[in-house]
Amino acid sequence: MTKIDLSKIQYSADKNKNVLAQTDKFKIRNIELAAGEQIPECNMENWVLFYIREGEGKIFINGEPTNVVEQDLVFTEPAKVSTKAKTKMKILGIIVK
Repeated sequence: MTKIDLSKIQYSADKNKNVLAQTDKFKIRNIELAAGEQIPECNMENWVLFYIREGEGKIFINGEPTNVVEQDLVFTEPAKVSTKAKTKMKILGIIVK
């Protein structure tokens, strides 16, 4: 068992340090975006869960926007995914293989 205290997670400019846990079945990543920042569309080949820890913005699934706010949980089957922050956002991204 591994326990992660989300209140103590520190974001790093080194993306590899933002991977909180990884196995051959899943990957958990800490994501932070400044207000107005966007993650470009990428083709996700696995199921993805996004837990919005802080802030608000939009998650685009195959181009369709979904408004998200703190404590929302969004999950999607394999799809083209992107994110745009309205305010500073902290997101926990979980890829399930």
